[in-house]
Amino acid sequence: MKTGRRSGGGVQRGGRVGALTVDAAGACGYGAPWTASRPTAAWIDYRKIPRFSITNTVTDAQRHCPPRLLPPRVLHVTEGAPPTLLGVLTATDHDVWALGHGRPFNLSLAPDNPPPVLALVRLLFDPHLDSGRGGAEVWTADSVDREEHRQLEVRVRVSDAGGVTGTHVLTVIVDDINDNPMKPRSKTVYLWKTQGGGSDAPLGRIYVDDPDDWDIGDKAFEWVGAPHPLFSISHDSGAIFASSQVREGR
Repeated sequence: MKTGRRSGGGVQRGGRVGALTVDAAGACGYGAPWTASRPTAAWIDYRKIPRFSITNTVTDAQRHCPPRLLPPRVLHVTEGAPPTLLGVLTATDHDVWALGHGRPFNLSLAPDNPPPVLALVRLLFDPHLDSGRGGAEVWTADSVDREEHRQLEVRVRVSDAGGVTGTHVLTVIVDDINDNPMKPRSKTVYLWKTQGGGSDAPLGRIYVDDPDDWDIGDKAFEWVGAPHPLFSISHDSGAIFASSQVREGR
């Protein structure tokens, strides 16, 4: 607990020390709500009143600290996998646990989750996890198709021993596998260039209709027949380049 005198003769009427305010009549009051992290004492010095101290004891009221999820808050599952354990959720809060305002925590799926989340994700609460603080295993209830759900935003409800509840978002990312056939597609690319040459110009990547979006490493790109004299492609990335000799036209 720190005490001391403000420079210049202390705090005047109409002044302030931390969360304490002093009005023109010399009355002391709170300028902001008290929390357990604020100082519990301050010295106030008036010109016509001897120095005195005001001691404030702050009692944890269990009103402003809903429990929160601890990391990890992002989990992964491979698309098409059978029901899988993704991880374990634990919680904490900033209330004084000795007053019964903390553990054990209870974790469950919030009822306002969208239907796909309620159908595909399970939380198995275990009061013995995290050394008796309580926790929950996160499982998939069925296989997940990335082409339907690239990720799931799971709302998790956490409550503490005092009944205070908070809702937090857990993100489940569905990792892609190469399980869809490719189909031919086409696109139009426009190239603007100055006359008189220049360097080869990148035009983007060869485009195919493929619902899988993580499989670029599984693809190889090559010409059907003889290479075009005015264009080149990257065998590994599918990037296509226009030669500096390309002229106006389609």
